[in-house]
Amino acid sequence: MLMFAYITPCVVLFVFLLVALMPVPFVVASLITTAQLPPIENVTECGLNSATTVPVYTTLRATRVAFSILGALLYIPIIVRIRTFCANSSRRVLRTTMTVLLISLSTLSLYTIPDIVLLIDPYYPSKYFFVANLNKGVVNVFIFLFTQRTIRDAVFRAI
Repeated sequence: MLMFAYITPCVVLFVFLLVALMPVPFVVASLITTAQLPPIENVTECGLNSATTVPVYTTLRATRVAFSILGALLYIPIIVRIRTFCANSSRRVLRTTMTVLLISLSTLSLYTIPDIVLLIDPYYPSKYFFVANLNKGVVNVFIFLFTQRTIRDAVFRAI
């Protein structure tokens, strides 16, 4: 459990850096790797629910759900503050607000909702949710590229 608790954030950080620094090669490598995987029906299930006790599993899932919802709710005052701070430049406010809104929605849809489903039914097939959790960073990179022109221009110049 300690290895899981420490290694997972490090791997996520490494993958995020790869996506941020080299988005196109990472997406191409991901697509090639995904194409070589066997069909979902042939992959054996190895879930967190079978590796821990029921109270530990429930606590882990409930903690993830609670803090991801709390994080999404914390974006509401940030959006309000951005709108009041940048009252004169409506286009910049719209882009920033859209970025925050889309990141909140991606957190809820790719992270929180799957965790709620797995909290209610621990034996629900979680392969699709696992893929959704892994791709949240990639989705966030595309959100930033879509909504922030400065970042998009810098990435296209680097490519």
